[in-house]
This record gives sequence, C-alpha cells and structure tokens, in this order.
Amino acid sequence: MPTPTPALPIEYIDKYLGLCPSSESGLKWIARPPRSRISVGSVAGSRTHEGYWRVKCNGQECRAHRIVFYLATGTDPEGVEVDHIDRDRSNNDPLNLRLAKPSLQQRNRGKQKNSTSQYKGVCLQGGRWAARCCIWLPDGTLSKTRHHGKYDTEEEAYAEVLKYRPEWA
Repeated sequence: MPTPTPALPIEYIDKYLGLCPSSESGLKWIARPPRSRISVGSVAGSRTHEGYWRVKCNGQECRAHRIVFYLATGTDPEGVEVDHIDRDRSNNDPLNLRLAKPSLQQRNRGKQKNSTSQYKGVCLQGGRWAARCCIWLPDGTLSKTRHHGKYDTEEEAYAEVLKYRPEWA
C-alpha cells in the first residue's frame, strides 16, 4: 500500500510560488522566502533522479506537479495521486495533470521494459505472438489477464488486443 501523500503547505505556496508555463518545473518564485537566496522570477525546484520536479516548501519537500495541480485548480490533492496523462514525469503542464486512483494510474502505464514485442499486450510465446490483456468488467474492475489467441505476426496479435483495449492505440 503506498504511503499517503501529506497535505501541501498551502499558505507558503500561495505566498511564494506561482504558475509559469515557460518554466521547466511549471513554477516560479513570486516572492523571496525568508532566510533564502532565491531570486524572484526564477525557476522553482530541482529535478530528482526519477525525473520528477520537487520544491522545498517551508522545510517540506513537495512534488512540483502536486503544487501545479493545486495552483491550477485550487484543490489540495491530499491523499490522492496526481497522474501525468502523457507519462512524462517532467511535464507539469496543468492540462497534463489529473487526480487518479491507483487503478487509473495502472491503466496509464506503458509497455513493460522486458517486453519481447514493440506493442503493449503482445508477447512472444512458443514462436508465435500472443495477444494478452485485462478487460474492464461491468462493475468497473479489471479482469484477470485474458489470453486472446496466438498469431503469426505481432501486428495481428496487436489488432486483437485493440479490440479489447482500444485506448492502447
């Protein structure tokens, strides 16, 4: 179970940070915090080794995409994840961010790094290409992995996967 995300320091963010579409992090400093060497108008934050932007707010490290979401919507995403729609962790454009439950984030994954195919939901099994994917059940939950047949080409298998998961196109 993921660790719940803490509340953002709203008063600090409102006072010192602002949206800036031309900034790499999506944020800029609009006022100089006390006891800091930050210059007003500069890019707020630094990039982590994971590719996310983070900003130190009153001693608390906050992910920049959460701050951008708050400043764009006025909603503190406490306890809920903020998802990058295009899966680019550094793209903090407000139009690229949405609140997401873990199940929605899982649907937004790319193909696995160890995949034998160039297509999501297709793998090589016994010399033939297998189409495999979960499907959405009427109650809104995912089924277990379904095998939808084996094919001579990757493209045929992918076409079969797209019948069940058209959003992967």
